[in-house]
Amino acid sequence: MNFFNDITEFIEKKILYNKLLGIKLNSLTNGSSELYLPFKKELLGDPFRSIIHGGVISSLIDVSGGVTCFSILRNPSYRLSTLDLRVDFLEPVKNANLICSGKIVRIGNKIGVARMDVFVNNNSKSKLVAIGNGVYTIIRQL
Repeated sequence: MNFFNDITEFIEKKILYNKLLGIKLNSLTNGSSELYLPFKKELLGDPFRSIIHGGVISSLIDVSGGVTCFSILRNPSYRLSTLDLRVDFLEPVKNANLICSGKIVRIGNKIGVARMDVFVNNNSKSKLVAIGNGVYTIIRQL
């Protein structure tokens, strides 16, 4: 069994909302992750200015935080729930692919905290467009 492949399958195909958005898992290491969201016109929240909907970016941040927590927990029977999510939008995103990188701030027995950064992907992730902080409850099922 390959942990990365299992998590990728779960995130990209089993969570239908993620599949609808088109979220992809690029990388997963112990305590960090990177997700990719390719642009498609269905993600627009403001069709007059071609701006991606803020809820799409919030969803990407939330998924990134959960995946990042799982990168340390590494137990498929555990469940995570979002307890708190803060998203700061730094600037609007026009017709662009997005990269979201997540890092663990701290993780305990019942709570995980992660920090996420969203970048516009134009062959490099140099333009930061949103940041997020998430708190996740950890449900350890036996």
